[in-house]
Amino acid sequence: MVNSRTDLETEMAEEIPEHWLATIANYVLGFRNDTLDFTVPILKPVAVRFYPIFILQYGVLLVIGLLSNIAVIAYIMHYKLFRDVTHSFIVNLAFCHVVQCSVVLPITLMVLLIQNWVFGQFLCFFLPLLQLPM
Repeated sequence: MVNSRTDLETEMAEEIPEHWLATIANYVLGFRNDTLDFTVPILKPVAVRFYPIFILQYGVLLVIGLLSNIAVIAYIMHYKLFRDVTHSFIVNLAFCHVVQCSVVLPITLMVLLIQNWVFGQFLCFFLPLLQLPM
């Protein structure tokens, strides 16, 4: 009896089209799709209560990161220390971190808060490369 029931369930599962199985799995996991326009950012339900805290934390991190790295670059340039190889390397790292702070942090915050990707295919592949630690 048990064997025939599992065979029946297997046959019924094989009759369900693949795209319906994916839709059912997404619904069970809580990824409900109530909209058809994916070009508009949709806030994650979990982030609704806490997004001001995340925005504040990322804002503070962005400001501190930009100011400290720009201060390092300004200090080395003011005293003309960039002629040394070590200081040139430090300026290069500080410049890379300025780019990371100004480009990657806002996009990472958006990825954290919204549940659909609105940045296009190029940034989908390029963002992980930008997020690599220097």
